[in-house]
Amino acid sequence: MAQNLIQGSISKFCRIAVTGVSRKNTPVLYAVKVGNFSTSQPSSEKVKDSETVKSVFISQSSDIFTNLALEDWLYRNFDFTNHHILLLWRNSPTVVIGRHQNPWLEANTALLSEHGIEIARRNSGGGTVYHDKGNLNLTFFTPREAYNRKNNLELISRALFREWGLKTEISPREDIVVNGNYKVRGQQISGTASKLGRPNAYHHCTLLVDVNKVNLSQALHKHDKHTRLKVYKTLARPVLTYGSEAWTIRKADEQRLMTAEMRFMRRTAGCSLLEHRKNVDILQELKMDPIVNFVQQYRLQWKKHVERMDRTRWLKQILTYVPRGKRKLGRPRKRWHETITDPVGSNT
Repeated sequence: MAQNLIQGSISKFCRIAVTGVSRKNTPVLYAVKVGNFSTSQPSSEKVKDSETVKSVFISQSSDIFTNLALEDWLYRNFDFTNHHILLLWRNSPTVVIGRHQNPWLEANTALLSEHGIEIARRNSGGGTVYHDKGNLNLTFFTPREAYNRKNNLELISRALFREWGLKTEISPREDIVVNGNYKVRGQQISGTASKLGRPNAYHHCTLLVDVNKVNLSQALHKHDKHTRLKVYKTLARPVLTYGSEAWTIRKADEQRLMTAEMRFMRRTAGCSLLEHRKNVDILQELKMDPIVNFVQQYRLQWKKHVERMDRTRWLKQILTYVPRGKRKLGRPRKRWHETITDPVGSNT
């Protein structure tokens, strides 16, 4: 049933004015030339149809690494100036994470290993998705100037309505949903991501046809708050405060640190800015100290370390150095050691 539905989806996406089919010797792809598929191109810069070739490539592989490599090869090596391509592909059970995501935070890695589900990182941004044979993936390749992913999503929505009578809508986040404009009210059936480069760009999205919902839910099960906070303390916070022992922080710098930390804390606590919860309340709930307190403690430890040094060390000499002569008019700049005794960020 699922196999027939997927094959029907592929066939109907490809049957728009098919003019010819050619099977190549490679087991990875076969190509379909079409004369009427959307180019995702703004009307002001539209190339004449007679000058632009449109093709549908269908991957014959269900291996995630083969398909991602194929997608990346086309992006890096193909000239899409007058040849726009739609790549259709499916994978065996796999979790695919975005370019900058942490797999231990986004997926249930223990379950993936137990059930033999692959995990792969793609080159585009966006969130984590689950793939299996009941999930159809579409990649639209165009030149950067012709990139317009909303047009691509409208093409998919029209095909779903024309062939199956399924009414869908495109949310403000450019996901395809049914029964509502937003994920809160509707059911998301397609997520989207993209990679914009020069001269090429691509937009790819998923389409849930007959996905295994149990595996999808379990594979993307998020870790508890304790695990997320542990990862933050051991990985994110040290990077965010790297070199802070030598900082002389201003109010603006303190605010940037707090903003970066609270973005993570709000996601961990499961609340949004619309709830108007105070930062101090969220930190107390998670039993976390503000990052500025961590920086203060870090610098205090460094100061004590320098004070224990021999007087011949240049770090010790710099710490105890007192400038001679007269200073310029105006309030003197606060020195590093003065910010250790005062609350961090008290200087302006």
